[in-house]
This record gives sequence, structure tokens and C-alpha cells, in this order.
Amino acid sequence: MFVYPHGDLLEERQAVREARRAWDDRRRVVERDRITEQERRPGIRHPDKPRWRVERERILTEVYGEAVAEQMGRWYRIERQGETLVFRNSVAEVTDHGDRVTAAAGNEREIEAMIALARAKGWTRVSLTGSPEFRERAACVFLEAGFTLDDPALEERARQALEVERAALVEQQERETRPGIRHADRSQWAVDREWVVSRKYDYRHAERAERNGFYSRWMDDEQGLFYERKKDGVRFIDQGALIVAPRDEPYREGAPEVYVLYAQARGWQSIDILGDEAFRLRAARVALEEGLEVSDPDLTRRAQGLIKAELRRVPQPEVQTVPQPAQRPAPEPKAPTSPLFTGEWKGSTQGSPRAGGPALFTVKHGEVSVYHDHWRVDGVALDPVQTSKGPALRGTARYPDGHSVTLVIDLSDRQGRGYGVWVAVKDPDGQIIEKQAGKVEPQQRDLNRTRGRGRGG
Repeated sequence: MFVYPHGDLLEERQAVREARRAWDDRRRVVERDRITEQERRPGIRHPDKPRWRVERERILTEVYGEAVAEQMGRWYRIERQGETLVFRNSVAEVTDHGDRVTAAAGNEREIEAMIALARAKGWTRVSLTGSPEFRERAACVFLEAGFTLDDPALEERARQALEVERAALVEQQERETRPGIRHADRSQWAVDREWVVSRKYDYRHAERAERNGFYSRWMDDEQGLFYERKKDGVRFIDQGALIVAPRDEPYREGAPEVYVLYAQARGWQSIDILGDEAFRLRAARVALEEGLEVSDPDLTRRAQGLIKAELRRVPQPEVQTVPQPAQRPAPEPKAPTSPLFTGEWKGSTQGSPRAGGPALFTVKHGEVSVYHDHWRVDGVALDPVQTSKGPALRGTARYPDGHSVTLVIDLSDRQGRGYGVWVAVKDPDGQIIEKQAGKVEPQQRDLNRTRGRGRGG
């Protein structure tokens, strides 16, 4: 008989307990891998089995929960149940197990939620689970959202189905007769479609639209993003290559201006204008004023005639100006519709933390120097335009970082001895960050002082 020393016995017991714990851990991992592998509910899973344990462990971290909540917390109630996260709202319920995401019914809203979760996890390739009908339907959506599938045959069938769907949409856009604006460059239609579809699965897009004064959501029946401007109810749908009015939408004042400005923000240079004659003529006039090209020569000619006729009716405002020094004669004005072309004026707007500091500007002989957000641009041309409010001067300063500031000086709205000024600050993508207001006055008043501080002040 052999007797273990007292110390050796404790060490042996500890080793046995650790071996048992390790075996239990391995058994739990194998069991969870088996459950993941045999999953039959509608859902997705990571295609690489060695990553499953890592993904399951990551879901338990606080950092993961915060990242997912930031993207989906606005649309879903999020509850932690054991080692899973459950996302619920009135139309969808999905469960994040870490290595896989399952849905209660597999409807369209749940598929969109699974796409958002897969993106939050950093997945670019997925394996689809569930019934054949669900997998065929979800494959098209995941492929459209930019994912690849681990099933090559399923991916090819989905790709062919998307091509048929896109061809039908292009044919519908070419036959469209509702009031709207279409990108005249057909070679960019595929790029335009990819742009709008990417916003469909971007939960932050609705927040950005809301900051700019629009309500936005995806419309399945129109295959595009629906927008409604809050201040006047103007509504339209962006299908990618076509900006069009909703079906049975009554004409709203300001709709042509909103459609054209949105097309300009999308970066379009040449446009087709659809709809009835009144809408087409109004939209063509606005497009020409904004520097866009209208593809219909006859419509362009008639809109230009309308602009010229309105400019001839504009009264000449009487405003005292500062005489110019003899050694600096004023150059010949391009179209002397305002004393701003011959005088020297200064002005500013109120800045803000979001859009940057105040815009400071000096007008000299029809050109503007703009200082905004640490950048200065000189020699910005002011061009006479006719807006919906009346005659105005317009110029745009573009900065090396991609931002731009557009000034519109309203000649029809006198404020004391000065003119009202509206300034639109745009980011490098052409999206309006904020609109600022101010006024420009003769230099002797010297309003080149601002209230408040901003990044540019």
C-alpha cells in the first residue's frame, strides 16, 4: 500500500478539478457548435467554424453591446437574455447568439435587422439558414447590401434575380411620366442605384435626413427612398437615377425647387425633366439658375426666355454706396442689376458648433472673398439670379477640404440699409450641414464682427 503525502494529495485533487473543468468547457463548446451547425430557423451565421467561439465570447462584452445599441437602439428594444441579445419591435424580432443571428418569422424587416447586425459584427460573408424559400429571398437582399454568400450556387441565382429586377426598374424609369427629374447620363444609372440602395441599409441615413429637415424611409413598392420636407410637406422618392413624385401626389408649391436642389446635391450635371408642362418649365428654370444642364433643348430655350423676361422686370434698388478710389477703377460689371457690383460691402453670419464658425464675407465689384472654418477663398464670382422670392446674387466658395459655402444675397428683401444673406454650408458629399443667416452692408458700417464663437471665429 502506498500513501500520498498530504501536500501531493491536494495538488492531485486540484489537477483533477481543472481537467474536469476543461473537459466541461470543451463539451459545452462542442454542443454549441453542434446547435449552430444544425440551426434550421431563418437566419445567418458566420461561415467559418473556427470563428464561432470568438464571436460567442465577443457578444458578452460591454463594448459590443454599446456598438450595436448605437446602430439599432433607435428602432428596437434590446434585451440581454443569458448569453444572447434579443431585438424586438412591433414588426420584427431577431436574436443575436454571437456566432449566428436568428429571426422569428424571416420577414423583410427582420432581414434588414440581420444585415445591420452582420455589419456591426464586421462580417462581409455569411451563411444563410432556414427554409429554401427564405434563403432564396434573403440571398438577394444580402447580395444587394454588399455581402457575399458561402453558397456559390445560391449567390449566382440571387445575382441573376437582381439583374432581372434592375432591368425591370430601368424600363419603368424610362417610361415614367410622373413629375420628376432623371439623371441624363445613362452610364451612371447603375452607380446611382448602388448609392440609394446603400442608404436603405444605413440606419444613420434617417438621422442625417432628419437633421436636414427631412423625414426619410425606404418604400418597397417604389424601390426607393421616400423623403418628406417637414416645413412644407414636399415629398419625393429617390430611386437612384430618378427623383419622382409619389403616386397620386398633388402639386405642391416649391416641389420643383426641392427636386432640383436634391439632384444638385447628388452631383448630377445634366438632367431630364418629366411631368406636366407647368412642372417641367418651373423645374427647368430653377435648374438653369442652379447651373445644371437640361437635356431638352426646346425646354431650355423656353426657360431661358422666362428668366430673361423676369430679369427685365426687376426694379433697380436705390442704395447708397461707397465711392471707389481713383487708383482702383471698378471693372465693367457683368450684369449691373445691383449696386453691390460697384460698391464695397462687408457682412457676416452667426456661426454654430455643427456647421463651423461664422461665414465672413467682403463684396467688391461683383466678387466675394469668404472666410469660413479656417479657410479663405478670394475672387468668388457673384452672378445675378432670379429666385422664387425675387432677384438675388449667388456665389459659391469651395475649400481644399471639400466643404463649400454658397451665398445668396436677397435683393428683394431690404433690411435697413443692408441686404439679407442666406448661407448654405455643405460637406464634401454635397449634403447641407446647416443654413446660416446674416446681412451685408456698406463698408463704413463695418459689420465684420460676429457674436458668439465657432471653429472659424
